[in-house]
Amino acid sequence: MDKLDGIAEWLTLYGYKQGMERMPHRKALQKVFEEGSRMVLAELSRIIEPAKARYKAILKAVAQGATRWRDIKSHVEVRTGAWIPDNRFSELLKNLVKYGYLAKQGDEYTIPDPMVKHEVKDL
Repeated sequence: MDKLDGIAEWLTLYGYKQGMERMPHRKALQKVFEEGSRMVLAELSRIIEPAKARYKAILKAVAQGATRWRDIKSHVEVRTGAWIPDNRFSELLKNLVKYGYLAKQGDEYTIPDPMVKHEVKDL
């Protein structure tokens, strides 16, 4: 259950799988990750389409341990091969925070949803 990190959507799906579909713990958890992965990728694709490469690079950077603005920006510029104006980069980060894909605490960014973190590591 720690893998779901208290995210209501995933806990609800897990509860449904166990209670209504009578799945054992491991199978229910596996199904939640399978279905959750598809849902996360579909939603993420819809949201990030206009700046897909940059958003993917930001999420991958944070998933791999870059947490500060300058470190994330450096990673994104190297990965995409393009310089990004500071104000535009800040806007991209704010959008990801607004949609809940990133959380900001102090000067650091994290991915609060373990399902999202799991999926974006391999982008």
